[in-house]
Amino acid sequence: MFKKADWPQFLKEVEKCEYIICIGAGKRLQRMKETFNENGIMSKVRYIADNDCSKQGAEITINERKIQVQSVASLTSVTKSNVMIIITCLFYADILEQLETQEAFQQNDIYSLTHILGDYSDDRAMKRKIPDNLRLSGQMLIPKTIHYCWFGRNPIPDQYKIWMDSWKKYCPDYEIVEWNEDNYDMTKNQYMLQAYEQRKWGFVPDYARLDIIYNHGGVYLDTDVELINNIDDLLYQRGFAGFESDKYVALGLGFGAAAGNQLIKGMMDAYDNYSFLDKEGNMNLTPSPVIQTDYLLGHGLKQDGEYQILENELTIYPEKMLSGKSITSKRIKLTPYTRGIHHYDGSWLDAEKKNMMKQIEKEMNTK
Repeated sequence: MFKKADWPQFLKEVEKCEYIICIGAGKRLQRMKETFNENGIMSKVRYIADNDCSKQGAEITINERKIQVQSVASLTSVTKSNVMIIITCLFYADILEQLETQEAFQQNDIYSLTHILGDYSDDRAMKRKIPDNLRLSGQMLIPKTIHYCWFGRNPIPDQYKIWMDSWKKYCPDYEIVEWNEDNYDMTKNQYMLQAYEQRKWGFVPDYARLDIIYNHGGVYLDTDVELINNIDDLLYQRGFAGFESDKYVALGLGFGAAAGNQLIKGMMDAYDNYSFLDKEGNMNLTPSPVIQTDYLLGHGLKQDGEYQILENELTIYPEKMLSGKSITSKRIKLTPYTRGIHHYDGSWLDAEKKNMMKQIEKEMNTK
């Protein structure tokens, strides 16, 4: 039987089961190992199966135990009522259908790793704390200007306009500035220009927003960010950004700084070492949070999702400060301190991947 449970309840179910069978021996199983290595879940894994014949027979190490990957069909001889099955594949529907058609698995509780990771992420994010007083300076250091980028000359979608209207609602005295081909020099950086020439609009602002904030100061917001509170308290410091997960800082959630902020400059200059196209013309689709986080790790960032201040230049907030929507669970859950919601519309994704993300969001929000 397919089940969903919140994180505390899932841990209780793990404790009660005799052992766990994982179906799917790919990268998602590796992520499961890395995420749950310390809370007893992996110690319960006894069998691993995969429908891919090329993976069957391989050995995977779990907590210093070598487990041989076998076929899903062979599991019928080892499953019993007190055994949990976890489907590690991103999309679990096909595997679930395969299991539900076989009588041997009718007695098992079946879970999706996609849901488990989402519940785990939500549980951790909702517990993050921030200081009561967010003002690090007695005076406002970041100007009341909201910058956004819109390249490609296409009309802004109506849904984006609705989200952007929230900026005026909660920050009525802020100047709002649009940057586009008419007022911004696309040739400043090779990575940005190549992304523009390839019409990959979602990647063009990765450099531009850093350049704009470094030179002008203010707050940058992606056009799929909705504000739900005023952000004045965030302006009394040299700069700020936020985690989108435990590990990655994402500037698309919104970030701000006083002009001349050195960590903003460092992240901007890092793009001088990147090309959007390689020598064969293949596109570098590395997401910007990976690039920015890699730079910030060299300046004291701890990948723990917690509130921290880097070199007195940049405050990094927990996920729920700048985005009430989880990139992992796709659910909106707000804390008393949440200022905005990044809707992760994914303008940089192709149509196939956008449809995949919408499917995941639908599944994650189905009870």
